Amino acid sequence: MKKMLSIAVVAGALLSVSTQPTLASAESALLPPKNSEAVTSSISMKDSETAWNKKAAEIIKKYKPGQPFSEEDAQFFRQNSNTGSGGVVTPAGLFGYQHGTFNGDAWITDTGSRVAFWGYVDTEFGILNHETKTNIMVKDDKLYSHKKLTINLHVTAIGPLGTGGTQVGIVADFDMTNSNENDHKLWQGKSQTWTAVPMSVIYTPKATVTDSRSETDITPPIEVTWSQTKP
Repeated sequence: MKKMLSIAVVAGALLSVSTQPTLASAESALLPPKNSEAVTSSISMKDSETAWNKKAAEIIKKYKPGQPFSEEDAQFFRQNSNTGSGGVVTPAGLFGYQHGTFNGDAWITDTGSRVAFWGYVDTEFGILNHETKTNIMVKDDKLYSHKKLTINLHVTAIGPLGTGGTQVGIVADFDMTNSNENDHKLWQGKSQTWTAVPMSVIYTPKATVTDSRSETDITPPIEVTWSQTKP
């Protein structure tokens, strides 16, 4: 893990979005989810990491992009940038890669079927410009169609603000989303570039299954690893 970069920040600028491979090729490349019990046990996060991630989410909700954090809240992220943490929050660095994987599901009463939600997100970091890519699937196990399926990946980056970099705040905040109607599955393969000097990056995946009588969100935890070689 790298320490915080002490250079000026350009507040998060979202530059481009493009699609990636076809649905068929992406689905074959994704590992299919197991049953509900296996899905739960496949996520192993330390209690300290879970608590850290919960605290980080509470802080982020208090601020808008570009708004300086209080000194107490800023110190929370500065400490993470120096020591590192697991779970959904990991420090970024100069030239490197983050790879996040997740796997979850939900029982849909309208159709009496299980809908699985799984995939991965990769971010390649440069000095100021970074690229985040997704390969995500939501699918009904019984191939029952739903009124609407939606995939959303929310990305939040925390970093130094201003020319001096002495204040800390949200330097990038964006969603990668798509949806379809009257189908049993949906795939997302998107690419988005953004500009900032991040200390920490948080990924929040969510699938929403909408039917005539219900709307169900699937929000599994995500495990993120950092390396200086491409995943």
